[in-house]
Amino acid sequence: MQTPIEKFAEDHRLKVTRDECNDQIIQGSRAHLYFDDDQLCLMGLATRVAGMAKEKIDALGGGDVFIGDIFRDQRNRGHRDVWVKSIPMANATKAIKLARCRTAVNISEAERERRRAHGKLLASMQANKKHAIDFAI
Repeated sequence: MQTPIEKFAEDHRLKVTRDECNDQIIQGSRAHLYFDDDQLCLMGLATRVAGMAKEKIDALGGGDVFIGDIFRDQRNRGHRDVWVKSIPMANATKAIKLARCRTAVNISEAERERRRAHGKLLASMQANKKHAIDFAI
């Protein structure tokens, strides 16, 4: 039997991991998604303000929304804490994009082999280019 987050991750081709409390989450580069009693939620701690505008957070349409005060780091970049509960499933794609969760890419074995061959070709070209530069010096 799948948990709601596992079903959600499978439907949207996302990866489920565990956080420090051993809860299942979908990790993103800005925030993470989790389920609380079958409700989709988003939490971002010390998230950069540049990507978490209030308009984008409000567009998720969650029931409970917490947007923390902006604080600055050593490089004077703005950060804030964000928490949104009860995001409607109609806005799930917006939540995935806002959290910057990466989707899994499903490719065929033939395509995977073609990419490996192309990568080896690029690596050999780079090595030859390096040797040509060393020879020219």
